[in-house]
Amino acid sequence: MLSRDGQRVAFVSWSGGRNAVILDGEAGEEFDAISWPLALSSDGSVVAYQARLGQDQFCVVGRRKSRAYQSVGLPALSENGSVVAFAASDGDGWRIIRNGKVGPRFDWVGNLALHPGGGRLAYTAELREAGKLKSVVVVDGVAGPSFDRVTPPVLSGDGSIVGYAGLKDRDWTIVVGPREFPASGEVTRVVLSHDATQFAYAVDEGTHRRVIGPSGSGPQFDWIGEAAFMKDGRVVYLAARGARKYVCVEDQSIPLGGGDIGGLWPFPDGTHIGVVVREERAVEWRALKVPARRGSIAKE
Repeated sequence: MLSRDGQRVAFVSWSGGRNAVILDGEAGEEFDAISWPLALSSDGSVVAYQARLGQDQFCVVGRRKSRAYQSVGLPALSENGSVVAFAASDGDGWRIIRNGKVGPRFDWVGNLALHPGGGRLAYTAELREAGKLKSVVVVDGVAGPSFDRVTPPVLSGDGSIVGYAGLKDRDWTIVVGPREFPASGEVTRVVLSHDATQFAYAVDEGTHRRVIGPSGSGPQFDWIGEAAFMKDGRVVYLAARGARKYVCVEDQSIPLGGGDIGGLWPFPDGTHIGVVVREERAVEWRALKVPARRGSIAKE
C-alpha cells in the first residue's frame, strides 16, 4: 500500500508461518494473521490494521495494539493518524471503539466512514426490531431510521452531511442528511460532492452495473469500484469489463490494463486523478491527467 503522496509503502510479509507489517523496510510485531487492506495516514507515517494471535484479535496502530477481543474489524484512520476507530466484539454483540471510547452495542457493525480530520464517524449497524433484523446508519453514536438494508455511509467534505442508500419495502431511497430521494435499481454505493449539493450512486442491474449521477446514467460495466466527485463536478470512478480495468470520468474511460486497482484520489486542484495499480508483484502509484470535458456521460 502506498501513501497518498507516493513516498512511503507498507505491506504484509510472510515468513515462517507468521505475518508482519513492513513500513519503509521496518518490520512490526509478528502475528498469526493480518487482514488486508491496511489503513495508512496520508503521509504514510502511521499504519493501522487488524491482527490475530492465537484466538485473540487486535487493532494495531503503529507499534501499539488494543486489548484482545474475540473479533475485530478493519480499522479507519484519520488523515494525520491521530484518530483510529474499529469494530470489536467479545461475543455479546458489536461496538465501535474510537480512540479508546466504546460506542453503543449492536448485533453487528461495519463499513466505517471516518472524516479525514477525525471529528465525524459514521457506520452501518444491524439490530433486531420486533424479531426482525434491521439496518441503520449510526452517526457519532446516534442511530438513524431503520431499513431492510443500507449501503456504506459517506461524508461530505466538512463531515457535516452523511449520505447513504436504504432499502425498505423493495424501494431504494438515497438519504443525504435530512433529505431523501427515490432511486432506480438496486443501489450498491453512494457518493457525495464536497458540499453535498450533488450525489451519484452505483446500481446493480443483475448482469451489469452502472453509475447514475447528475449528468445521467453511465455505461454498463461488470464491476464498479470506488467513486468520487472531482473539483469540476464530474464523477470519477473505478470500473471493469472482464479483466480490463478503467478509470472513468463520466464521458470517458481511461484503460489501466488487467491488474488490481484501488486508492482512487482526485487531486484537490482538479488536474489529476491518483490511483494505485498492482500488476503481479509490482505496485505503482499513477497520477492520470484529468481529460477535458466532452459532453454528457459516454454511451457504450
